[in-house]
Amino acid sequence: MWQLLTIAALLALMLGLDGLAREVSRIDAALDPKSIATTGFIILAAFTCGELGRRLRLPALVGYLIAGIAFGPSLAELLGLREIFSRQVIDELRLVNILAVGVVGTMGGCEIQVAELRRSWRAILLIFGLIAATVLPATVLVVLGLSHFAGELVPFFAGVPLPQVIGGAALIGVMAMGMSPAATIALIQELGARGPFSSLALGIVVVADLLLVAMFLIVLALTRLTLSPEGLSAAGVASALPGIAAEFGWALVLGVGVGLLFILYLHFVRREILLFALGLIFAATYAAQALHAETLLVFLSAGFIVRNLSRHGHTLLHAFEEIAMPVFVVYFTTQAAGLDLRAMSAYLPAALALVAVRTLTLGASVRLGSRLARTSERTQANLWLCFFSQGGVDLVLAGMVAATIPGWGADVQVLVTSTVMIYLFVGPPLFKLAVERAGESTSAREEGLENLSQETSSSSSPTSTSHELPEPAVTDERLAARLRELRGEARALDEALNRGRVDAAAEGLAAGLAAIERASARRWCGPARARRPRPTPPRPATPSSWRSPPRRGASPRSSRASPRPPTSRR
Repeated sequence: MWQLLTIAALLALMLGLDGLAREVSRIDAALDPKSIATTGFIILAAFTCGELGRRLRLPALVGYLIAGIAFGPSLAELLGLREIFSRQVIDELRLVNILAVGVVGTMGGCEIQVAELRRSWRAILLIFGLIAATVLPATVLVVLGLSHFAGELVPFFAGVPLPQVIGGAALIGVMAMGMSPAATIALIQELGARGPFSSLALGIVVVADLLLVAMFLIVLALTRLTLSPEGLSAAGVASALPGIAAEFGWALVLGVGVGLLFILYLHFVRREILLFALGLIFAATYAAQALHAETLLVFLSAGFIVRNLSRHGHTLLHAFEEIAMPVFVVYFTTQAAGLDLRAMSAYLPAALALVAVRTLTLGASVRLGSRLARTSERTQANLWLCFFSQGGVDLVLAGMVAATIPGWGADVQVLVTSTVMIYLFVGPPLFKLAVERAGESTSAREEGLENLSQETSSSSSPTSTSHELPEPAVTDERLAARLRELRGEARALDEALNRGRVDAAAEGLAAGLAAIERASARRWCGPARARRPRPTPPRPATPSSWRSPPRRGASPRSSRASPRPPTSRR
């Protein structure tokens, strides 16, 4: 395969770059050509691994993750090999993560329409409510059970007071409800998914992510209160809620402002859209960090404003699609390369237990919610496969736990990261399977068109009933004659049925062409100038004496014409 040869050639070039790097570093210590070359290598290698994954009928996202782990520093440390994708380069590429959050958030907001939310808001809220009511309590119970009955699996909770253990279990449970908008949007773009099933899945993911952040901030504030000398109290809770509300309020205000700036630029300037969008993303990210606002919510709100309050949503979405693939390649590759495999292997049994509980509760709640929402049978059977991916949001929240909670916070981060790594590899193939079963991917649509054309050609061609109904081989002449008569009637019915199918198809095609002609007339000529039938001018009145008598065989309506005037007598 050319993908494997490409990776081998790139690897040989990177290994031979050490000598050049040492020579250049003697001349100019500020210049590190290896960092520049590593960036190019990881982009090409990850893209090639993604193409190899597609050859294996896997999402390209899985190939990006494999490239990040295979060439990352953690695996090199475990195997005692020379690292290629160093931690220094990972830190230098963090700037791409900021860009990725802006691109993902804006594209996710542009995919949400008010009309679609009106149709599916009941299903979205019902399904997420059941997820919150099942996944969160089940995860909390599993963590408490592991800390009590199998303390060696979660040793960081040993000797910790029960309120803090409950707070840590609640944090893990809230993050277990998380989904990955970045992975969902990347897979929708890759698969070309379009339709009500994909829109419903994306709507649930976006709503779940927003509510997840709100719930996480509340639970984190309550857990921090359990660590204080005063403990958990009503006054402490009341003092923490305004800060949480301020974070969401500033995020909405910034999102509306960014969306209006996009609309004004697209309306009046509409040049170098991508360059303006990138600059606005970095400026909005800096403002969100200064105001302690949720960055993803800022760009989701901005994309939603552009899509629903203007006609430039498709223009902005198309501009971001041009850079979506390289941004996703770098983002997911650096996410996988930054994982600490040695630390995660210590908590692998506990991570597998959490993954099993989340899988069971998530599948059951989504199936029940989609059934109660009266969705289609295809949606009920496949929707639960769309929500296993986790990614950047959960990793950011886990980092907040490590930075906020002393002691066991860092261990909770490692445990959550272990579960995220499993979901990163399991979620994308399941999402692809669900979209293909729903018939909304590009490959599924092409396959459906091929099957439809085959069925149409087979149904339009007359079938030969002589092979299905052979000549009767009986000795009784009367019975043989009757069988021949029935055989002829069956053949006549079959031919009539085929002619009916052809006539129906022709009528449908003619109706479709007429509809296209009317739509094109309205599109190019406008509603006032659309092609309309010309009114026929009225005929001049004809004296009754000039009318000819009705012909023989004329219709009764024509025969009821005014009678001929009587002839005058001389």
